[in-house]
Amino acid sequence: MSSEQRPAILQMIPALNGGGAERCVLQTAAAVADAGYRSLVLSGGGILVSDLQAFGVRHVQMPIGRKSPRTLFLFSALRRLLHTERIVLVDVHSRVPAWLLELTQRVLPAGSRVAVVTTGHGLNRPGVWSRVMTRGDRVIAVSDAVGRHLQAMDPRLQEDRLRVIPRGVDQREFSPRFVPDEAWKQELLREMPGIEGRRLLLLPGRLKRSRGQRAFLELVAELTRQGEAVFGLITGSDGGRPTERQKIVQRAQELAVSDRVGVLDHRRDMRELYATADVVLSLPERPESFGLVVAEALSMGRPIVAWDHGGAGELLAQVWPFGAVSAGDLRELTGVVSALLRGEIAGPQPACPYSLSQTTSRTLEVYAELLQGDSAATAP
Repeated sequence: MSSEQRPAILQMIPALNGGGAERCVLQTAAAVADAGYRSLVLSGGGILVSDLQAFGVRHVQMPIGRKSPRTLFLFSALRRLLHTERIVLVDVHSRVPAWLLELTQRVLPAGSRVAVVTTGHGLNRPGVWSRVMTRGDRVIAVSDAVGRHLQAMDPRLQEDRLRVIPRGVDQREFSPRFVPDEAWKQELLREMPGIEGRRLLLLPGRLKRSRGQRAFLELVAELTRQGEAVFGLITGSDGGRPTERQKIVQRAQELAVSDRVGVLDHRRDMRELYATADVVLSLPERPESFGLVVAEALSMGRPIVAWDHGGAGELLAQVWPFGAVSAGDLRELTGVVSALLRGEIAGPQPACPYSLSQTTSRTLEVYAELLQGDSAATAP
């Protein structure tokens, strides 16, 4: 069978600007290609497109993430893509693309419709707008928390369509045995000279207020007042919103910790940063569906402190309960981080509750259920 005759599987996501859902799309698309399908991703573009293409996956750019009625008028373009690329299954990872796909399916003849998987990555506010994520032929939840949330949002979502597949970590990449080389360390010091001689606190995540940067800055300020020599490093994409970075800088100035805080853009060396950090933090204001930062840090055996809610709380309860802090309690957060820095609490043993290979293989099994009935999945 020629490459153009092979069936194609499409992932849909608003953009590829970094984040857990985006990395899930990259990993799934690569696994689809490895399984012998043609693998495509449809998004509004972003900094991870080059990573996607390095996996041999085709990217198609379309503004499918805009929260505007105009986005739904893209159904003609999506219909053409489904037809010309001979798409047999679409895995949609967000609400706006899911509505676009649903509208497109309605205008297709019954025999031309594709199999649909909806993958829920967030604990979205219940309502008509969000329930579209429960209407796939199969519905994947990236954690038990998301599975419960989706079923509460739509009681018609029964177990025969729902599959809970937690996000996995590539243990080869996020290994406890990994040690950054000296050249990398020196480059980091050139970028962030304030790190030298101080304990490093790391907060990965998009540069959005809801991701916990304000709480992180308060933590750095309080530890500094207590005499701890710390440096807070925030790393993540601003999604094209430079004002978010400016707000962080301004708040650091207000707290008099400008010389103890640094902000880096999206990084491809998170493994090195995890290995270098004395404490990793995850402090989103709203519960996260899974908590990928927590999983990656735990895989490397790094001390990770996170608000005890959502998927992060579930992970820590399984592996290292010491790292779970009551959501929003800055005093408790400061106490736990301070105890870690002083060696009063031992860090976690390396543990990876879920592996990337398990996640991708189970996802492909869900695709096979739809494409091949109950028979075992085989390469196209």
